Amino acid sequence: MSKLKDNLFYISDVGLFFTNQPNLNRILLTKMGSIEDLKLEEKNLLTKSLTKEYFDIYIWPGNPKDISDTTRLKLVIQTNHKRCKEFLENCGERPRVYRNTLIFLCPSESERISFDNFLKKKLAWHFIEKDKTLRITDE
Repeated sequence: MSKLKDNLFYISDVGLFFTNQPNLNRILLTKMGSIEDLKLEEKNLLTKSLTKEYFDIYIWPGNPKDISDTTRLKLVIQTNHKRCKEFLENCGERPRVYRNTLIFLCPSESERISFDNFLKKKLAWHFIEKDKTLRITDE
């Protein structure tokens, strides 16, 4: 029964009959399909989750000179692991002195798709909750 409700978009959420109203699964997939840009939501999620208590936090820095060369620990969040070496070795035009204070966080390619899907689902549920035009029953 649950497999049918997950795969059939116009089956009732309450029983075993078809209706002309899409079920919640169909509405969720439609909302997820309309979401294209996830960068802002990802940045908001990172900003809310990380505190600057132990680290200076740099989310997606553009240039190595954007990260200070001090003795304080720095968490550098990058979208591409290939640029980490550039940030590790240079601080602008000069070599970086305090290399051991940098900690990099980069997503693996295999997990990126599931994370993007998670963000789309999170945003879609938020849009469904705010949309007053949908006629969704308590069930």
